[in-house]
Amino acid sequence: MRTADPALGLGICIGINAGEPIHEDGDIFGTPVQMAARVLSKAEGDEIAISNLVREMCVGKAYAVVKKDDYELKGFAEPIPIFLVEWDVSEAPQQVAAVSEDVQ
Repeated sequence: MRTADPALGLGICIGINAGEPIHEDGDIFGTPVQMAARVLSKAEGDEIAISNLVREMCVGKAYAVVKKDDYELKGFAEPIPIFLVEWDVSEAPQQVAAVSEDVQ
C-alpha cells in the first residue's frame, strides 16, 4: 500500500532492469538500457516497476512483488512481463535504514 503526501506536490516512478550496457564516450546504451526505459514507461505515479530479470534476482529477499501485466514493448519481439514492487511511502525511511545497516 502506498501513501502520498499531497503537500509535497510531486511524485516519482521508477523503472529497473539489470544487465551489462555498452559504455562508449561517457554514455551507456544497449538492450539493458532500452529495457529499463521501457519498464519505466509502464510505471505510474509512485510505482517501482521492475523487469522479470530483476524480479528473479530478488527471489528470497523481503520484497513483495506483483505482476502488473505483459506488455508489447518497442524493440522486443515477445510480450514482456513487468512487475511492481509493493511499498509504502510512510515506511520508506525505515526501509532505507534497514538496507543501509545490511550493506555495512
